Amino acid sequence: MAESTEGIVLRRIDYSETSLVVHFFTPDFGQVGALAKGAKRPKSRFQGGVDVLTRNEIVFARRGPASLATLMESAILDDYVGLRADLERLTRAQYCVELVSLLTTEEDPNPALYDLLVRTLERLSSGSGHLVAHTIRFEIGILSAAGYGIDWQRCIACGGALGGDAGGYLSAASGGVVCGRCAERTREKAALAPGALAAARLLATGARRAERLRLADNQTRPLGLALSRYITYVVGRPPKMLKYIGAISEGKRPAASTAEGS
Repeated sequence: MAESTEGIVLRRIDYSETSLVVHFFTPDFGQVGALAKGAKRPKSRFQGGVDVLTRNEIVFARRGPASLATLMESAILDDYVGLRADLERLTRAQYCVELVSLLTTEEDPNPALYDLLVRTLERLSSGSGHLVAHTIRFEIGILSAAGYGIDWQRCIACGGALGGDAGGYLSAASGGVVCGRCAERTREKAALAPGALAAARLLATGARRAERLRLADNQTRPLGLALSRYITYVVGRPPKMLKYIGAISEGKRPAASTAEGS
């Protein structure tokens, strides 16, 4: 039976001389892995609708619960052309789709996360706003969607309110933010100053004014590093694109990277 939905291409893998296996993230079915027969031919009927970091209208047929689907149609809705114009935008977009690959599964629809990914790719592609803030907001959002949400308002250990001039510590082992009093008996923690915690709280709300948020380096650097450590702990290994994000943060030009076959 044929199914239709839209989906963002997370990655693609060579299958044969002419065909590809393409992994989409969709709002209705979670991840979908599909065999795109003849996709590498010059006159493929997919016409770019299997390129990484594109949003497409797709039609696919399932062959069984443990089998690849067969991709029947894929037409581009948005190719996020601005991502290809800037290495930092592209790198951050690749990092976001890698997190989706790592933290979502097949048969697990999540329309809210799909919408967040679409909005994030649009923001990164446009180049408007604060690119680091867009990335951090996506990290916070996908952790919440995957069941690892962080309460930025209260200490996860004692329940005390966080705020004022105290700051706190993001602890992957504890699963949230701990206050200074509880930090001494907490493992895997990263210090966050009050300004970084305030930025995290605003980004986590999804408030419209966060679109125009201008974060200082002393907010973004510790918050980004803390979330990277948190995600690494959750996933069990560092995401591959983290080293490229780190190179950008340090002002270095990362080597060329690709989401194909990852």
